[in-house]
Amino acid sequence: MTFDRLYTLLTEGLFHIPRHVYQDILDYYNESAKKVAENDIKRITDKTFPPKKFKIDLTGTRFEKLHELGDLYIVVTFSMKFDVYFHTHNKPTKNNKVMKNTLFISNTGNINLDFSAPTQTNIHYIEHEMLHFIQYLIQKYKKLKKYKTSDIGGLPPKDVVPTGLNVDGEKVDAQGVPLTGRQVYHTNRPVEFYPDLLSCIRQLQYEYYKHPRERRPSKEDYFNNFVKALKTPNSMLSVFAHISKIFNIVKRNNPKLYKIYLKTAYNEFVNNEPNFDIDNIKQQQKELEELREISKEKKKIADSIAHSNMSKLELLFNGKRSFTVDYYDRSKYSNMDDENYAFSEEVFERLPYTKRRESKKDGSEKYVISTKWKHLVKIFEKIKELKIVEKNKEWEKNYNFFAYNLLDDIIKHTVNLLDSTRKEVEELLLPK
Repeated sequence: MTFDRLYTLLTEGLFHIPRHVYQDILDYYNESAKKVAENDIKRITDKTFPPKKFKIDLTGTRFEKLHELGDLYIVVTFSMKFDVYFHTHNKPTKNNKVMKNTLFISNTGNINLDFSAPTQTNIHYIEHEMLHFIQYLIQKYKKLKKYKTSDIGGLPPKDVVPTGLNVDGEKVDAQGVPLTGRQVYHTNRPVEFYPDLLSCIRQLQYEYYKHPRERRPSKEDYFNNFVKALKTPNSMLSVFAHISKIFNIVKRNNPKLYKIYLKTAYNEFVNNEPNFDIDNIKQQQKELEELREISKEKKKIADSIAHSNMSKLELLFNGKRSFTVDYYDRSKYSNMDDENYAFSEEVFERLPYTKRRESKKDGSEKYVISTKWKHLVKIFEKIKELKIVEKNKEWEKNYNFFAYNLLDDIIKHTVNLLDSTRKEVEELLLPK
């Protein structure tokens, strides 16, 4: 295929990416979603889900020539804020807050997915964000070949793309220099014209195929119902709500593009099959719901045990006594030869209901720790928290040692517990 032919093919029109190209990413999302559901994970960190890199193989596709740029990669990250996006720059981390243009440096795109979105939405979004990856690789390819224009791929004809905007939706002057740095609404950005259209088509297909086969109308009738919904004021309440919103925004702001949307959506919906298996999606959703229910039941049982233990433990740890640690004995709660004092002092100084006091008699210093049950819960929660955010790997390993030995001493010196009760206390307080 000549570059001129490739340029024409890639620059204008809606294109598809074969599903096998990003199947590994889909599988990784599904596995991760199960982990979130099963463990009732509420917060995503780089520790629970570190960024994962996937090599992208376009061999045998219409985009095969893009391999002339070198190896191609996608880095996947997750969040819980309904925040799905593609970016040519990396996602800053606590250790590295500098954003780099990874697409320019190493042909690496960055996709963030969101566990708060429904399964089918993320499946469609992965395809959507992969389109962006290809769009910007095409732009890089054009620059490499020193073509006369270096627009991204996958744009409508030039007379449809509005003037005064760059492809990312920033308002620009006559020389193409951004005026404010702000982007217009998502759907009005040229880079989103066709990816948004494809996402609408996928959602339309999903809504159609999720109905039992015997109850499905013809594709033509279903599409006509969708077009009618576009003209109905309360269509936002229908199953077409999100798609209707996008189509109506396009209709209001870009009538020429709207005609392309209707024509292309009709052709793709009526004449082509979806690139997903509706039964497979339903099965994935069912599995996630079952895992969430199991997780809820486990949490109820744990909360019930904790609550039933609470009154008993509040009586045992009645708070009339406190536990003291001599300042110079603090090192025994650490298991590191070189940094025993530094580690232990760092932890003790940050624990709640723990005060460093000086004796009026001899001037010696002690840490005085409240042994009231509610306070102990807060103290050991803080130890767990410190362990989670610890950046020093050696110190991170030491938190379990610190917690176990501190709790052991508190129990020995303040409360006589039966072995069974002691086990309950350890399970409730010690970090896992």
